[in-house]
Amino acid sequence: MKTENTTIRRRITVSVIGASLPPMPSDHHPTATMAIRHWQQAMQSELSQRPDLMVFPEVCDFFKPMTPTEKHEYLRQRGDQVLDFFRQTARNQHCYIVFDSYRVRPEGGYANSAWLLDRQGNVTGVYDKNYLTAGEFDFGVIPGAESPVFTTDFGTLAMVICFDLNFTELLERYAAQKPDILAFSSYYHGGLMQPYWAFRCRAHFLGSTVGTLESTILNPVGERLKYSTCYYKNITASINTNCAVLHLDGNMEKLQAAIDRYPGIVHFSDPGNLGCVLLTSEEPELTIPALIREFGFELFDDYYTRSSMARNDCLRKHDVQYSSHHK
Repeated sequence: MKTENTTIRRRITVSVIGASLPPMPSDHHPTATMAIRHWQQAMQSELSQRPDLMVFPEVCDFFKPMTPTEKHEYLRQRGDQVLDFFRQTARNQHCYIVFDSYRVRPEGGYANSAWLLDRQGNVTGVYDKNYLTAGEFDFGVIPGAESPVFTTDFGTLAMVICFDLNFTELLERYAAQKPDILAFSSYYHGGLMQPYWAFRCRAHFLGSTVGTLESTILNPVGERLKYSTCYYKNITASINTNCAVLHLDGNMEKLQAAIDRYPGIVHFSDPGNLGCVLLTSEEPELTIPALIREFGFELFDDYYTRSSMARNDCLRKHDVQYSSHHK
């Protein structure tokens, strides 16, 4: 019998909650109770679908609009009330939750932090936004320096916050760790950076944004599985973490053989123009590593590593050197 904490890459249900921030009350004295009530209502439509994971926007318990003085006062009186609310929600719904807000650092100042809560409401991990905007520095926010990846019962998960999406240094640190899911809590969309991050990390991308901005669910080859509209800001979809990205070179006949051998279980998705596909197995016990062993698939990353090594070997063999300036 597998335990709750055993990681089994499989098909799961994910919900991205993209509602607007709670409105500022007329007396300009926002409270944690008001923020909690707002998000209780905002997520209600998705709970009947019993998501395994819910993702909320950046600083989701802040109010709109909010002056720096109002933010300081709100954070002082809020304490852990919002964290405790999301912990209770994770326990009640038996799901993982990613939510973002400011937290007071023991050393002083603030951090813009995303929390990952498990199905029992425990804090599985915290990520501090690495790349801050000028306004955050002015407010007293301290940037994070870590890029952690956390383990869940359906795979590994990394968190990214808003402005982070512009920095390839962070992207490359995450790509090296190959998370199964990127949870993006944001005040902006990111445009073409969203599918690029999904593809570069070979990860599903869950983008929760506020207000009229589009929230998204992308697969590891950058295809949009679901997105919000002007009518519905919350989105729920099924994703499969039992997957891998393959280059088509040397794999096309093997793909057909796998589909023939496991009809209805093994599938692939072709985004077009990239020369790669997303291989998935609908049977958790038929893992991607098992399929690779059985059919001799070569992963996309391994293919490019092999190509790069062959190039370097050839350059050394022929003593080819390039200067930094073209003549």
